[in-house]
Amino acid sequence: MNNWMIYLGDHDKAIGEVAGIESEIINIHIYPEHFDKVSFGSILIVNSLNIKPIGIVVKLAHLSKYPTFTPIRMTRDEIEKTYPDLDLYHLFVSSIIYTSHIDSYNKVMHFRSNAPRLHDLVYLINNEELLERFFKPEGEWDFNFLGYFFNHGGNIFVFRDFLYRHKDFFIKRLDEKEKIIDSLIAVIKKYKVDMVNDVLVQLTDVLGW
Repeated sequence: MNNWMIYLGDHDKAIGEVAGIESEIINIHIYPEHFDKVSFGSILIVNSLNIKPIGIVVKLAHLSKYPTFTPIRMTRDEIEKTYPDLDLYHLFVSSIIYTSHIDSYNKVMHFRSNAPRLHDLVYLINNEELLERFFKPEGEWDFNFLGYFFNHGGNIFVFRDFLYRHKDFFIKRLDEKEKIIDSLIAVIKKYKVDMVNDVLVQLTDVLGW
């Protein structure tokens, strides 16, 4: 069985579900117990029918379900002891830019396809083997997903977060440094030529390259 299907077949690994779709943005309700696992630059995958949309987190929100907010004046520990069910009255929302998908043949494709449905389960891609399949879908480095990312709301600061989020993954592949940089810059030149210098600065600053 394909590793993607094994991972997506475990419902206990789901961190949330689709709450809304607005063009290239997919809004996700994150289950309260998993909210701290998601950060700017995280890669999320939706277990939808036939195709599996993939995107990069560009927004995080923790909101009250009610129109007003009442200060409590307690530490987090005190809040959790006094109001153990408080999370039931909150919304934990993450927004991703839809950049890629897994097609019906279980291949990663760095372009968009169908939209997911409301309540489709969502998973965090943090498994090293699955990250390898995402970044190298055909065995070669492919950063074409960044074209969608930068042209639909992603900025250099979220890209910086993206690098930090996956820093260990890239550092372990130092022997492929030149291939990674060449592939990345080729995509930036194609889709966002004015950001080449900014991207190189972040590579140097975050990865030490």
